[in-house]
Amino acid sequence: MLIYTTITREDCPFPEQEYINPKYKYVCFHSIDVPQRKGWEYIKIKNEVSDRHTYSKYKILSHELFQEDCLVIDGKNVLTKNFYNNFEKEIQDYDSVLEAHNNVNCFFDELIEWLLFPTITYEEAVKILNFHVEQEYDFTIKEPVLSNFHYRKYTQKTIDHNKLWWEYWLRAKKRDQLWWYLSRYKINNKVNWVKGSLACTPKHQPLPENDYWKWKLTNLNKIPELVKLIKQKTNIDYQVKQWLLEHRIIGDTFYD
Repeated sequence: MLIYTTITREDCPFPEQEYINPKYKYVCFHSIDVPQRKGWEYIKIKNEVSDRHTYSKYKILSHELFQEDCLVIDGKNVLTKNFYNNFEKEIQDYDSVLEAHNNVNCFFDELIEWLLFPTITYEEAVKILNFHVEQEYDFTIKEPVLSNFHYRKYTQKTIDHNKLWWEYWLRAKKRDQLWWYLSRYKINNKVNWVKGSLACTPKHQPLPENDYWKWKLTNLNKIPELVKLIKQKTNIDYQVKQWLLEHRIIGDTFYD
């Protein structure tokens, strides 16, 4: 198996892996100087457009980097003992394998997550919702997407999904997880969701400064309006999960 990551920001943690399996290959693409961790091959790259653009492109378009099966992880992730003990039996007969998110399991959850992070404004959230309505996305689908751990077989389905995922990502040029739902729905690649911790994150990037909390609270006050719009556009009575509010408001307060 080939495992890779991409680091394009100075504040991205890059912890030592607790265990390196000699039968796997570990590749780190980096546009900045990074610590030389045991077991990794390092490939220096240049940022294209921005650090976010480069990171997402390398993460999404895996087939342009490797013509073989591969696993992408976030640079801040450490693969767990559970991964090394159990993962290989989970990848049979699937185009993609992801770790199942414990608390987010549909498009609406992820949209609220983006709003509370905050990644987007309310107006941008409305545009993204409208686009998915126009594309006739099935909003009843339950998928616990957690894309910071994403195994892909080198198949035509994977290539088609990657290309469409990237096409959708270019519409907003923010985080990537939200656009996974629609691209997967269109391509219908075979996916396995694995429960249990396959990767852990010992340390996250610091929270942004400037108007971060002002923006977050502005978006928080817009959530009831967005929920009403979801009902109007999709006829679904969506209820915001308590976890999203606790995680992105209370949790970030303590983290800050």
